[in-house]
Order: sequence, then C-alpha cells, then structure tokens
Amino acid sequence: MTGPGPHTEFDELISMLRAEGHVQVAQRLHYLLHEIAWTTGSELMGELGLAIVKFQRGDPSVSPALQRNSLRCSRQRAVLREDRSSQNEDRDGPFQEIR
Repeated sequence: MTGPGPHTEFDELISMLRAEGHVQVAQRLHYLLHEIAWTTGSELMGELGLAIVKFQRGDPSVSPALQRNSLRCSRQRAVLREDRSSQNEDRDGPFQEIR
C-alpha cells in the first residue's frame, strides 16, 4: 500500500477550487501538475506558485477551508524550494551549479 503522493496538497487544492467554482485556475494547476514533463521540480514549484499567487491577487471569494489549503500549498512549495536549494549547495563535482 502506498502513501499519499508528493503533490497531494495541490490535488486537494485543485478539487476545492473546482468545487467552489474556480474552474479556470483549477484547470491551470492541474495542467501544470499533471500534464507537463518538467525538467526540474523547482520549475514545477515555481510555476505552481505563480499560478496560486496570481489567483490570490485577484482577491477571490473563497471559503476558509480553501484559504487554509492554499496557504498550506504555498508553505509546502517554500519548503520544497528550500530543500532543493540546500541540495544544490551540497553537490560536488564539475557540474555544480554556478551562482
């Protein structure tokens, strides 16, 4: 038996957005999460974050549960970005990222 996938929070957010009538942003997030082959996880997280921020800046009317889920996804995105950033700093070898 497998546990929740790595993007469970985002899938929950997509479902909640659809349920509350925010179909366009739900479709965009689903497309980004499930229909594009990303080169890196950082690209995916960046694009998901941009889509969520754009939605939030539109000052939508959302339920408290949807607002909490959106914030949880934003926090998870930040944690994943930080984790990947620290992994890049720890790499050795001739292909180390140039900063």
